[in-house]
Amino acid sequence: MTLWNDLVLLYKKADLGQIFSALNIAEIDKSSYDALKIASLSQWILESGRGTSDLSTLHYNFGGLKWRAEMLSFADFSAEKISYSAHDGTDFYCRFLSLEAFTAGYWKFISRSPYKGWEKHITSPEDYINYIGNIYAPNQNYPEKVQEYFEEARSLLEITNQSRSIKDDAHGAGNDLVFKPKIKDFIKSPNFNSRRGIDIDTVVVHYTTDTLRSAINTFKNPATEVSAHYVIGKSGDIFQMVEDLDRAWHAGSINSRSIGIEHEASPGDRITPRQEKSSIQLIRWLMAEYDIPKERIIAHKEVNSTSCPGDLFGDKRDSKDLTNFKAWVDKNFSQEIIENIDSVAPDETEEIYIIQPGDTLSQVAGRHGMNLDQLLALNPDIKEPNKISPGQKIIVFSSIVSENTNSSRSRPLALPIMISEKTLNSSTYQIFKHPLLGDITITGGYMEEHHAHSVKSAMKVIFLDGIIQKLSGGVRRNIGIDYSVAPTKVKAWYGGKITKRGVERGYGRRIHMLLDVLFEYQGKKYQIYQAFAHLKKFLVSRNQDVDQGEVIGIMGGSSTQRGTLEVVDGAYPLHVDLSTYFIMDGARVEIHPQLLDRQLGVTSQSGQYCTLKGVSS
Repeated sequence: MTLWNDLVLLYKKADLGQIFSALNIAEIDKSSYDALKIASLSQWILESGRGTSDLSTLHYNFGGLKWRAEMLSFADFSAEKISYSAHDGTDFYCRFLSLEAFTAGYWKFISRSPYKGWEKHITSPEDYINYIGNIYAPNQNYPEKVQEYFEEARSLLEITNQSRSIKDDAHGAGNDLVFKPKIKDFIKSPNFNSRRGIDIDTVVVHYTTDTLRSAINTFKNPATEVSAHYVIGKSGDIFQMVEDLDRAWHAGSINSRSIGIEHEASPGDRITPRQEKSSIQLIRWLMAEYDIPKERIIAHKEVNSTSCPGDLFGDKRDSKDLTNFKAWVDKNFSQEIIENIDSVAPDETEEIYIIQPGDTLSQVAGRHGMNLDQLLALNPDIKEPNKISPGQKIIVFSSIVSENTNSSRSRPLALPIMISEKTLNSSTYQIFKHPLLGDITITGGYMEEHHAHSVKSAMKVIFLDGIIQKLSGGVRRNIGIDYSVAPTKVKAWYGGKITKRGVERGYGRRIHMLLDVLFEYQGKKYQIYQAFAHLKKFLVSRNQDVDQGEVIGIMGGSSTQRGTLEVVDGAYPLHVDLSTYFIMDGARVEIHPQLLDRQLGVTSQSGQYCTLKGVSS
């Protein structure tokens, strides 16, 4: 995968403006570069199978680009032609000499006459791919297939500022789906402290009274004892200086509950168009992320005796008249804002692979640790293995891992207690302190039965005795364990890769991870997963690699009373629901999470890495 990773890194840093200029492509609005990168990289993911196709590994052609005369000798690169057999037969394809040649070659290919007019369809990744897609691959539902990879491409390119609008319906009611704007740089200020568990519910708008550089230097200086979370330059560039979840020092008494946004401006300066665009995008994302109402978008002078935010919006600096600022807030933040999160199917246990040009089922099976017979057994609907087509979805999940596989980078957790396999209550919660996971309180034992849980169907489970058994259905039961963590940062118990992230029925925001720890059962090694539910916020993306102990989300998605470990009206307290599972014979098997530590050679209660704070039993 090194070649693919190199391509992603190269494209992430590439200046499309320079590429377009070298190819004599008409000037493109720079604000569209990110959309074009997302759409084109998504194509390359689909076409090359993330850099695994022979066309990409042997010929640097990640886009399935067939050779055309216009491709020869462009922009100082040579695009040679080679004979290649794909799903639609043998044809001539472009052979590129380098990754740089391919990235330029793709845009040379798109600048050809069949795609004439694409420059007018660059407002979003969807706009671009919907225009060129059916020319690129006719009659294959190509645009829809490419769009399935937009989120992955955004993550790989570290682009999070692409706002997508859901078109207004016939009644004119529109909603915005928002993404966090691109942060040009994170320049950490030393001037911050803890919010002490207080929720963010306010955005405070400021101006710097000086240059961008001067403001940043002021916030970097510990002697000034001032800071803000974000600073937006006149160019529209956004700099972050304090983490959202930390308390910046910008607005006195409301620092604990607010986000501070500084705008580069001197007295008399108005907000620039690019600055305004970035500010609106950032505030809309903050509103969605932290459930901030429009009424809590306020100017600094509304809470402190100051002229801030100066003349940014045209209001008088020496009065409290904020007519223009409030009109700006009403204009830009009145629509309902929808957070950019996916929907996750709760019963999705298999992994899906999309056939790429040039794929054979034998190749696909080999890449996923199977032989052809095993792959066909997972896909009984495939009657003719030699007749597959790009875009076709097949099941490739194989949870059994080779005996000589040693993929674990994680160390044992060595919790100082044995997590209970019975119902817990406020007097029997199990409490300990862990250097990786933080202060943990186990509020629900493994597979406990409790009226606060929903009714579950029959399931296969393994308790600490290591014996697989089937629990009957129709019982109000927890799956896995429940725990609370202080502070509210939820950390990965083991390292691995994020496989799913979204809203899941019954669990709210939920993250699934494929762990780098293997689970051995009856002589076979299985890939194992953990799922973290009831989150207030995601801090990781799908396909992201995560280290053990890395923060992956914020606890707080439970509908119960926030910030308390007391049982309220018989309901559970604020908590994380942790499920640990693997797939055997096509069915999910839940296991006690401490079984993993046992297999890593550490006995629970050893306290090797933990300090026991207090345990009731």
